[in-house]
Amino acid sequence: MRIVRGAAAAAVVVLLAGCSSDDEPDAEQSPDETPAAAEETPELTFADRARELPGGSLSGDDQAVEDLAGQVCDRYESLPPEQADTMMLGQLTDLGAFEDEQSARGFVELAIGEFCPDVAAS
Repeated sequence: MRIVRGAAAAAVVVLLAGCSSDDEPDAEQSPDETPAAAEETPELTFADRARELPGGSLSGDDQAVEDLAGQVCDRYESLPPEQADTMMLGQLTDLGAFEDEQSARGFVELAIGEFCPDVAAS
């Protein structure tokens, strides 16, 4: 049997644990393997939440999205907020990651809340 790793694999295992030909759990099933456990959804990653933002078209793997969030933190930690806004919102729209500055702001706010606690506190 091959061991599958990752959150997607865990979700598949949880979903498969809930699939049974009868409505009653097998005596060998633990409470975690009952169909009710299949209803739980795995927590979304930062990249998943960022990809779901309205007006966005982020692509790439999770690390690329997190790297972009790191750029947001760098700008907001090193520049005055107005200058960082102008730079990051323009960059995100110029890259085609977001259709307009309003939708790009959603990503900036998400990134700051997730990765830049010092900026969020100020």
